[in-house]
Amino acid sequence: MSKKALLIISFLFALSVIIRLPNLNRPLSKHHEFVTAHILCILNIWEQAGIKDAHFLPKLSFGNKTDKFINIYASGIKDKSGNYYYLSHPPLSYYLPFFSFKLFNIKANALSLQTFNLLIHFIICIFIYLITQIVLFRKRNKSSIYPGIISAACYLFMPITLWFHSNVYTIDIPAQLFFTIAVYISLQVFLHKKRSLPWLGLLFISVFALSYSEWIGVFFSIIFIGLLIRYHKRIPNALFLAAIVGVANSSAIIITILQYAQINGITELANSMWERFIERTGYVNTPISYNLKQIVFNYATSFLPVLLFIQFYLIISKAKPLKNKNIRIFLVLSLFPALLHHIIFLNFAGHDFAAIKSATFIAVLSGIVFNIWLIKKRITTFKASSIGPILITLIICISQYYYINRPGEISWKGDPYIAYKNIGDRINKESTSDQVIFMEDFKANPQMVYYAGRNIKTYTNEWELRNFLKKHHLTKAIIFTIDKMGIKSVRRISLSE
Repeated sequence: MSKKALLIISFLFALSVIIRLPNLNRPLSKHHEFVTAHILCILNIWEQAGIKDAHFLPKLSFGNKTDKFINIYASGIKDKSGNYYYLSHPPLSYYLPFFSFKLFNIKANALSLQTFNLLIHFIICIFIYLITQIVLFRKRNKSSIYPGIISAACYLFMPITLWFHSNVYTIDIPAQLFFTIAVYISLQVFLHKKRSLPWLGLLFISVFALSYSEWIGVFFSIIFIGLLIRYHKRIPNALFLAAIVGVANSSAIIITILQYAQINGITELANSMWERFIERTGYVNTPISYNLKQIVFNYATSFLPVLLFIQFYLIISKAKPLKNKNIRIFLVLSLFPALLHHIIFLNFAGHDFAAIKSATFIAVLSGIVFNIWLIKKRITTFKASSIGPILITLIICISQYYYINRPGEISWKGDPYIAYKNIGDRINKESTSDQVIFMEDFKANPQMVYYAGRNIKTYTNEWELRNFLKKHHLTKAIIFTIDKMGIKSVRRISLSE
C-alpha cells in the first residue's frame, strides 16, 4: 500500500470522525444503541467480578444476590446460582474490547467502546482498499490508487457504516473486520497464488476468528470450499486448502459449544440454541413478505446513495464486470456468505445492522465500476471532473446519516436522548444492594440496565413480586413505576415488616 493512499484514507477517516463527533459519547438511547448497552453490561460484569469468575462466558447477571434469577435480554440458560448468559453468538466479539481495555487500563464505557469501534472502521477501510487493488491489478507498480480510494471512501461514509461503526458496537462489527480480512486473504490465495505457509496460517487464523465471532464464518467456509471445488483442477493442493478452512471453522464452533455447555450441560444448550435458531430464521412465526420488505428497506437506508453511484457508472461505461474472473471470484467470496446468512436467518436480517454484512462487497464494487469507467474513457490521471459523482454520493450519505441520527438533545421522533440514562441513574441512586429492583408492567431496556448497573425484573401484580422474593429467600424490594420518559413513582417493600 502506497504512503499516498494511506495518507488519503487517514484524512478521509479523520473527516468521518469529525462528522460523527456530535453523536459520540452522548447518553445511549436510540437506533440500536441498546446493543452497545447490552455488550457494556457484559464487559462491566466482567470488570466487577473478573472474567474468570464468569468462566470467560458472556454473563448478564450483576454480582448482588438480588440480581440473580432475573433475565435481562439473555438467552434462556442460567446456572445454579441464577446467573443468565447471552449465548446467541460465539464470544470473541466480547473478548476483543475487554482484553484491549485491560491491556491499556481503560474502563469500558460508551466512549471507549465507540472509540474501539472507530478503530475497527479504519482497519476495515485499509483492507477494502487492498481488496479493490488486488482484484483489479496484478502488478502493484502499474496500479492506480484511486479505485481503492473510492472503495474506502464509500465504506467510510455509507450511512450504515457511519452509524454502526461508531455509536453501535454489535457482534457484527468484529465479525465484519474478520470477514473483510478473510476475503482479502482468500483472494490472495485464489488470484495471486499466495499459498506459502505464512499465508495459509493467516487464512486459518482469519477463518477461525470469523467463526469464533459470528455464524457467518460457517457460510464463508462453505462458499470458500465450494470455490475450491469449482476450480480444483487449477489449484494445486485444493483438498489441503479445504481442510485448513474446514478445521478453522469447525474448531471455532466446537470450542464455542464446549464453553457454553459448561453452564448447564449440552442438552439444555442444544435446546436453547435450537429455539434461538427458529426465532432467528423467522419462517415459523413471521410472514416471509414482512421480513423481505424490511430487508429491502434496510438496504435502501443503508446503501442507496452508493448503489446509485454504482448504477450510474455501470450505465455510462456500459460495463459488464462479471466477465472478469477476478471480479466473479470476489463477488462469490464477499456477497454469497452474506446472502446465505440473510436466507437462513431471515428474521435476523430484518435488523438494519445485519445489512452491514454486504458493505464490503458494495464498497469494493464501487471502486471496480469506477475503474472500468476510467479505462473506457482512457483516463490515466485522476482529474477534478472525475470527483463530481463521488462527492455528490458522499454528501448524500452524510446528509442521510444526519437525518436519521440527528445531533442535539432530541431524536427525530421527539424523544430526549438522555431519558434512559436519567432513569438508570436514578434507579442506581435510589436502590440498595439488598433490594430486588422491580418495574411495574414495564420491561427495562438494556440502556436503563447499563446505567443502573443492576438486573431489573418486570412484574404485573404484587403476588408475583412477593412470590419471587420468597422463592429466592429475599426480603426487600424497590418498585419503580415508569414510562419511557421517566420514573413516575417509587415505593419499597420489606417482607420482614
